[in-house]
Amino acid sequence: MRRKERLLEEKDSYKILEENNFCHLAFVGEDGYPQSLPLNYLLFEGKIIFHGALEGHKARVFKEETPASITVVETNDFKPKEFTTKYKSVMAFGTVRILEGEEKDRVHKIFTEKLSENYTSQEAMDKYFDQINKYTNVYSLDIKEISGKSNIKK
Repeated sequence: MRRKERLLEEKDSYKILEENNFCHLAFVGEDGYPQSLPLNYLLFEGKIIFHGALEGHKARVFKEETPASITVVETNDFKPKEFTTKYKSVMAFGTVRILEGEEKDRVHKIFTEKLSENYTSQEAMDKYFDQINKYTNVYSLDIKEISGKSNIKK
């Protein structure tokens, strides 16, 4: 990073990931072109968790471990009179892999409950989860490097 004074501490970068739920996942697509996919995610045990259908673009791209990165922008406050934008953002780099078996079930249930927190009863949530889990891939971006930056004074 060129502007070292804007570098966030690692704990602050993880805090941004924890407090948000929307990112752009970047990877090289099956056609060889770079792509960025907007998606909901969950930071869980230091990993970025997301899901998708058993078939389709994500399923084809991530059928094997795949290098990828995410970007989360927490603050984007355009200040035209100051010729700047006040921002706070994080990028994380790693490898995407498909979760399977007990790990998939455990993480997918936590992710599903997080997305529908306070929305429905536990019984309805369990019934919904049982229906969708068999039709869903769950992925983990195992973070190898993380970098956050901000030009907002503390």
